[in-house]
Amino acid sequence: MPLTTEYALTGMAFSYLYRLLLMQSRNDFVAGEFVAEMSNAPEVHSFQEKLQKVKSLSMQELAQLALIAALLDKDARTGVIAFPQLTSGKAIHMGKIIDDLLAMSAPLLSRKASKSKVLMNYHFGSVGRVVGGADNAVIVGSTMVRTSTSKYAHLHPDLWYQMLGYWALHNSQSGVWVDRKRYDIELDSFVIYFARYQKSLRFAIKDIALKDMFHPQYKNILGVGA
Repeated sequence: MPLTTEYALTGMAFSYLYRLLLMQSRNDFVAGEFVAEMSNAPEVHSFQEKLQKVKSLSMQELAQLALIAALLDKDARTGVIAFPQLTSGKAIHMGKIIDDLLAMSAPLLSRKASKSKVLMNYHFGSVGRVVGGADNAVIVGSTMVRTSTSKYAHLHPDLWYQMLGYWALHNSQSGVWVDRKRYDIELDSFVIYFARYQKSLRFAIKDIALKDMFHPQYKNILGVGA
């Protein structure tokens, strides 16, 4: 069960933590600019400095950095400075969020890393100017991986449509872009990792019938939750 009611912030922080873990454990990764780095908050400089040292950080430090990144991300997207929340009367319980992140990430540490190239913080070329990038979905080899920290392991339609949208945009460009470099990638599957349940759903793209794409019957697909 979640240790905090800051669900959106925790979800964003875990998305960052997953990417930081990949950067720490892989040598063959390509990462574009993080949305957090687009913030105007002064804390962005400290974030960038620690990002350069990611391979030497402890798990506790990675979780702390991921939370800071999530706050910077909120500022970059909305223009609302999130950091005053840390000292206000409605202070976010950072310790609980970090404990939550550590608990959810523990199973990932025991997984054997593949040798596939990892692409993160990518975008979709010219159409990316309209729809932005896919910073919450990482490409590992030919698989697009999306994390979810949902309280229940439900594959909600909005999540399903987002993955299909990313796939369609990728198809329109026959690959993805990281910064100004194009990578020819042919996706063959989606993976959605439900962090609180340590379970993944994998969908082979060839098995997704076109007529069923936008009518998924996937609620509570793992048989857990309520």
